[in-house]
Amino acid sequence: MIIHLTNDQIMKIAFRSGFALLLLAMAAWTSPEADGAGAASVKAFMKNKTLFNLARNGQGGLFPASSFQLRPGNEGVLLWFCYDSLYQRLFVALEQIRKYNPQSPPAYPVSDSLLLPDMFTYVQEDDPMADSTALRHFRAAVVPAQGAQPFVRISRETAEGFIRQFERQPGIRTYCELPFSCFGEGTWPNSSGVSQQYLTRFLSTLSVRNGVPHGYVRFYFTFKDMKTNRIRLTLLATNHDGYRQNVVKGVNNLEQSWPPPPPLGGN
Repeated sequence: MIIHLTNDQIMKIAFRSGFALLLLAMAAWTSPEADGAGAASVKAFMKNKTLFNLARNGQGGLFPASSFQLRPGNEGVLLWFCYDSLYQRLFVALEQIRKYNPQSPPAYPVSDSLLLPDMFTYVQEDDPMADSTALRHFRAAVVPAQGAQPFVRISRETAEGFIRQFERQPGIRTYCELPFSCFGEGTWPNSSGVSQQYLTRFLSTLSVRNGVPHGYVRFYFTFKDMKTNRIRLTLLATNHDGYRQNVVKGVNNLEQSWPPPPPLGGN
């Protein structure tokens, strides 16, 4: 069922602020010290005035973990970068995609509806200890705000409008070529087509109910100082109480997404 809401209703339901901490992170390739590397990338994002201003009212969020369990025949989870100019908020919208071709990526969503996250902010401007704040937030319990109605679905047309607003932000093309991060099992761009089971291993730390992972996937916006694709996403898997359990280095934090940090077609 798609709930058709006005932009004003969507923003009031999906977003919250408050957490005297800090946030944001996005994706790179494997990082052994996942927490430390992610926190450093958060700090890099926050030190960038353009990006901080873009995300000051929406620095990260969470989805139900079940939305990252690939349905049969699907290859990836697309997190589209969106912006609401009225409320000046950066956020993402989620869809699963049946076939993902890195050589011919989609320009806009293909699903009839997309899922919105429960958003949060916790970093103050010019925080000199932003990386330490991020580490504390990584290890804290984060659940949907009490009384909130999180995880609203919006139509493809509404999502496209928010994506276009993101693409129209001044200079945004210098930070990323494509307005999304795609997470999958790692069969691309690996020419062998052998699955690395990135998403499967990522969700394996969570409890399961009726075959479905029970908990949340938290995402953070981050920054990698490279030629392009510099706005990244880092994902954290947490149980339903908001904490990470059975923390395994390189498993609870997922940083593998497409497009990768180097330029498309580059090295």
